[in-house]
Amino acid sequence: MTPAEEIEAAAVKLRSLVTDATEGPWHTCDPNIRWGDDRDHRLVGGGKILAKFNNGHNGPLNADYVAAMHSGVGEKLTRWLRSAARDAREIGPDPHALAVARAINGSQP
Repeated sequence: MTPAEEIEAAAVKLRSLVTDATEGPWHTCDPNIRWGDDRDHRLVGGGKILAKFNNGHNGPLNADYVAAMHSGVGEKLTRWLRSAARDAREIGPDPHALAVARAINGSQP
């Protein structure tokens, strides 16, 4: 597979995931009402709870990260990858776009 094909494959995969994901933006909420409560952080999007993250082992930080990478971000990344795939065919691959594509595709150089 050429670098352009790798980048395009990542764009297609990400676009498929974005299409089926809850529309962004997403946010987190900390349901801890009083000291000592041990409730999970919630990831909320589209007026629904999308996921719960345990308060232990970076749960709140993971929830914030996932909220920041909502489907709207995925859509913009898809557009960037499609543009990078065209550039890769015409002038050569951007090493950063190729690295992102390989991370999405789960492939190695």
